Amino acid sequence: RCTFAVMFHQLKEPFTDQKVREAFAMSFDREGWVTDVLKGLGSPTLTWIPPGYPGYDAAENRWGFDPEAAKAALAESSYGGVEGLPPITLTFSDTPRNRTRNEWLAAKWKENLGVDLALDPVESTTYTALTKDITTAPQTFILGWCADYPDPQNWLSVYWKTGGFGERIGYSNADFDALVNEADTTTDPAKRAELYAQAQTLLTDGAPVAFAWNNVNTYLVKPWVTGIVKTPQDSGWSGIQEPLTIDIDQSMMPQ
Repeated sequence: RCTFAVMFHQLKEPFTDQKVREAFAMSFDREGWVTDVLKGLGSPTLTWIPPGYPGYDAAENRWGFDPEAAKAALAESSYGGVEGLPPITLTFSDTPRNRTRNEWLAAKWKENLGVDLALDPVESTTYTALTKDITTAPQTFILGWCADYPDPQNWLSVYWKTGGFGERIGYSNADFDALVNEADTTTDPAKRAELYAQAQTLLTDGAPVAFAWNNVNTYLVKPWVTGIVKTPQDSGWSGIQEPLTIDIDQSMMPQ
């Protein structure tokens, strides 16, 4: 399972201001996105670690869809409201699907927050190159992360620790680094889990991105295939993580 988020560049105005990031996060209708854009092929999320993974925080509900709170946060920002914002560009890899998605997103931010965003479609390889460099990463854009292994370390330390992928949008937090560094070297499972939980809470505190949705995988399985153990880490086929439990019920097979 993967998590997708709207990335806010922490070093490029207006997203240097946390109140602006909060406003954009709270004016993003994730339910509408999943229904209208993804056609149900996803699930809204307010967390970085998805359901089913160690470290998932089911109680996290900050920065959810609330247009009035979003407008209030923008008014509290150093820009004082919509009128004080600098030009904002929404950059994306130019495909018909991405153009439709980003047009929807820009229209909803206009509707829910009153902000006009300029669409910036770029060629796909150019987009990839731009988002890999802190100096060229756009103001705002969509990216996702899929776990290499089912552990909070892969979601938090690998991605968000200073020097990791999150630094591409200027994210660097010494307190976060201290928590995940300790967790990475702690052998006590309970203490380790608590440290990662604190780190994830701290990450969400700063609203560095608008956590948006988790993907869903769809598989076709014959009715006579039994013993499948499903996990959020499944990719190529259902049960891929525990293949030795899979069996065939020959009595159910067509004769």
